[in-house]
Amino acid sequence: MINLKSFIINENLKSHNSKQLKEKIKSYFSSTYNIEFHSILDKKSLKNKYDKKSFIIDFNDVNSIKKIKKDENFISLLQFYNYYITREFYDSLIICPLYPEIVTDKVNSNKYLYHFTTSNNYKSILKNGLRVKGGDYRKFPKRIYLYSTNKEISNNSNLPKKFIKKIINDFDYDIYGITIFKIDKDKLNNIEYYTDDYMDEKESVFIYQNIPANLLEKI
Repeated sequence: MINLKSFIINENLKSHNSKQLKEKIKSYFSSTYNIEFHSILDKKSLKNKYDKKSFIIDFNDVNSIKKIKKDENFISLLQFYNYYITREFYDSLIICPLYPEIVTDKVNSNKYLYHFTTSNNYKSILKNGLRVKGGDYRKFPKRIYLYSTNKEISNNSNLPKKFIKKIINDFDYDIYGITIFKIDKDKLNNIEYYTDDYMDEKESVFIYQNIPANLLEKI
């Protein structure tokens, strides 16, 4: 097994990117685990997702996933490259960057951003606003996810069904239902947006600031 301390000393000046990370995982762990890499677009169950730096590791059996999740060398390698395990399926792990890039241009030309939540949360949000916290359906660090659509939406128009379906794919909406909040982007002052590497960058961003209740409109 690799000596991660020596590895980090030797590699600490190199850039952190998904290509290098996948090469290291393959090099150090392929003798122990049957590993295959796929982009998120390759996964049929995630066919509507968009892949940039995130990727999927297929193991072909659930026991391998249980073992590698407890492997300190594997976790240290992910941490060194600033990646983490964001979701787990029966025979695969989704690996995403911990620190995505800041959005340098406008989210898009649409005036509004939208936050999707299961309906058991909406009363608390109406009272307390959107609070930065960790995710349940995706194990991301504390942040708030906001979505947008390139189609211009007027006050009296509904969001496109295709857009909604793509966003709620990962939610337990069959149990709780879905509530959508609309936010006027122009009222969010001094906000830095970050790319959601799991989705289309034109449709999804996240922020680290709370949004007060008075800026939210339930739709």
